[in-house]
Amino acid sequence: MERTEFAIFLVHKRGQAELSQRGLAKALGVTQTKVHGWERGARAPHARHLLHLFSALNLNAEDQKLALILLAKS
Repeated sequence: MERTEFAIFLVHKRGQAELSQRGLAKALGVTQTKVHGWERGARAPHARHLLHLFSALNLNAEDQKLALILLAKS
């Protein structure tokens, strides 16, 4: 399976935030398996997780907009 642009973006931003998959999962109240699936491009985050995801990754408004565009394309 080829990674989506959103998955690549997520991996990059998680690295910038210095979070492990486990750390991000804990911050969002989801499993590490779920975060791993998002990063593989196997599935996309549910809308209810997006605001928490943006906050955990310290995304500015421009990055949030880009994330939503990339999600819509996947």
